[in-house]
Amino acid sequence: MVSCAMAFGAGFVLSPILATCLAVLLWVLLLGVTAAHVRLLALLFALFTAWRADRATNAYMQARQSWIAQNGAHCTCSGRGEVLTSPTYHRGKMVVVVDSVGVECENQRPYNHARLRLVAEPKSITRGDRIEFIGELGPVTLLQNLGLRSPLPSATEVGVIASGGASSLEVVTPGHGLTHFIDRARNAVRARITATFAPNAEALARALVLGENDLNPEDDSAFRRSGLSHLLAVSGTHLVFAIVAWISALRALLLRLTSLSGRFNVDRCIAPLGAVTACFYADFAGGSGSAWRAAWMLTALYIGRVLARRVNAVQALALSLIVGAVIDPWIGFELSFLLSAAATAGLITLGSRAAVPCRKLPFAPLRAVALAASTTVSAMVPCTPILALMSPDLTLAGIFANVLAGPLGEVASLPLCLLHAVAGACPILERGLALCASGSLVLVNLIAHATAALGWARVCVPLLTGAHFAVLALTVVSACCLSREARWILVGFGVLGLVGVEFASFRQGRPLERLRLTLNDVGQGDSILIDFPDGRCMLIDGGGNVTGGVDPGLAVLLPLFRARRRSRVDVVVVTHPHPDHFGGLLTFLPTIEVGEVWMADGVLPELRGEFARRHVPVRGLADICPSPHRFGSAQVRVLGPCPDTSKASNANNASIVLKVTLGERSALLPGDAEHESEADLEERFGNQLKSDFLKVGHHGSRSSTGTTWLSTVRPTWAGISLGARNRFGHPASSTLERLQLANIVVLRTDELGSVKWETDGTRVSVTTARVITRVAH
Repeated sequence: MVSCAMAFGAGFVLSPILATCLAVLLWVLLLGVTAAHVRLLALLFALFTAWRADRATNAYMQARQSWIAQNGAHCTCSGRGEVLTSPTYHRGKMVVVVDSVGVECENQRPYNHARLRLVAEPKSITRGDRIEFIGELGPVTLLQNLGLRSPLPSATEVGVIASGGASSLEVVTPGHGLTHFIDRARNAVRARITATFAPNAEALARALVLGENDLNPEDDSAFRRSGLSHLLAVSGTHLVFAIVAWISALRALLLRLTSLSGRFNVDRCIAPLGAVTACFYADFAGGSGSAWRAAWMLTALYIGRVLARRVNAVQALALSLIVGAVIDPWIGFELSFLLSAAATAGLITLGSRAAVPCRKLPFAPLRAVALAASTTVSAMVPCTPILALMSPDLTLAGIFANVLAGPLGEVASLPLCLLHAVAGACPILERGLALCASGSLVLVNLIAHATAALGWARVCVPLLTGAHFAVLALTVVSACCLSREARWILVGFGVLGLVGVEFASFRQGRPLERLRLTLNDVGQGDSILIDFPDGRCMLIDGGGNVTGGVDPGLAVLLPLFRARRRSRVDVVVVTHPHPDHFGGLLTFLPTIEVGEVWMADGVLPELRGEFARRHVPVRGLADICPSPHRFGSAQVRVLGPCPDTSKASNANNASIVLKVTLGERSALLPGDAEHESEADLEERFGNQLKSDFLKVGHHGSRSSTGTTWLSTVRPTWAGISLGARNRFGHPASSTLERLQLANIVVLRTDELGSVKWETDGTRVSVTTARVITRVAH
């Protein structure tokens, strides 16, 4: 109880109301089951963890905002600092985190301290090295959207406030100490893997041994879709397998030395070595959350052996959770750590029970297959809700894939790769091990691709919310702690609770009799989702990262529609052919059903080809301009660039301009329209442009949102869609000044995350992802 309270106490920061309700219900549920002082201790530790998490997050956000205020979005910087993390390699580049002690950016005053992520050409660098660098840096992108998982826990955990490419990076003073030598060993092993493994297995081996995810997109997708990702990650299972095998082999050797084993307890003598080796291997293999959790668990078991105390698996798991929470208050929300803990809990609770009937089967091969399948299922069941956060679908074929690929990965590939890492002194042996390991890894890869191709075995899963996990926690506690009769009653209530939460999630995704406009946080780009009173929805643009990086179609739009339980978008509007508006649609639209598309004639042939292939009707300006479009009690009017784009001087002034109205309330959405288009609309429509909400044109550029425009529209709220990491200086200070002089409430996605504007035709509420403010009129 105490370990779980410590590990997940940060939930009070993410959702204080839900976490408080859960704590009260758990307190009541455990009355008479656990002592009052135990419950009180668990609650105090949970609140202490929440306090630590809140302090860490606030400090991180203040540091990030300070960087943005001082250095802006993108600037060329030079500095010096100390390497904090083991360098990893991705797409031929080296990625390293540096704790800088002095950064100067384009004539700004020096920034004294910042944690930076640098991408540079590969070099022999280790932790502890003091370096000097020159590079173009910008603040870390944090896309925070209502209803989706917050990026703040992982960002706070890493602590990086700015990142970018380093054109120059030189070691001034080499590091020293244990971590320095571990990284030198990592660099040496990486070099030997690259030199001796088959080209199509080299990235797989580096993932397995060093924890570097450098797979090509096709292989990476196949492993994720087949449920085999854990085989190419330094997971807790890998660490336990490697360390236990090493200690068991050493124990067997020492037992045969009777002069030694007759005088000393061999198990107690080598147990400290097992604990030290587990921590060393976790660090060498990349230091993932799952690897460290397994290392702490093994350390607890081995220390118990040294002290002649029997530490069972549940106690060891609890101790690993406590250590993780002490080191990092957000550890319970780190997915690799959470998956590792859930799989271990499943093996402890379900695996032992499932193995009993399997061992009674008559034939040895059948027993082996049944045991492998039951172990896989026992580990996968607790992980399923967590996997639902990571993927829109799960595959039932993952069970069979793990039964086939598990022995190849755990029994063949892993030992061969580990032996290869220490066989450099014998080139012939090294090449032989590399050849055998390459063969087994290629077979695992083939199994992953074959399983991922089984579309019939895939099951779509909804994006679970905090309420789902709260009900699951209550149900699990009921099943573990209460009597048999009360257990099944409360488990039944838990199932009903999940059904109720799912129904509420479905209704929340379709706010009937209300108009909801969501300005999505897609970074430097535009994307607006409108939910109409009749249940239909409209997506206006899809964002797009013009400089690379996060794809808003996959990272924002797809999870957002999953969270709202929508598999169809009724109308897609492409305002104009700029990649920061349509780029995300290229990856999002193939995954969802589309009713119809509104876009100007003759633009974006790549999208038109996709729509033609799927027989989706595309409506041009001649179709959408003439009359208002009814969506239940709401209406949408297309104001520009009607009747066609012939008068537009550029693509921005050819943006489709929409006005959405419900009752007395309305929102004006001008895309990237500039002063020229604004003047034309003022002349044609005058006071009809009056709206309560204005989406500021062209991301707040100085070329839009003139004084006359604001006095004509007279909005109460103005939303600006932009990224903190943009090269264009958006929003312009002159635009912000005009908005401030007009006493308009400015809602910026780079500061507040996504913005939700909702009305029933009379009253209006405004909610933002980072700072929640509700205003009613």
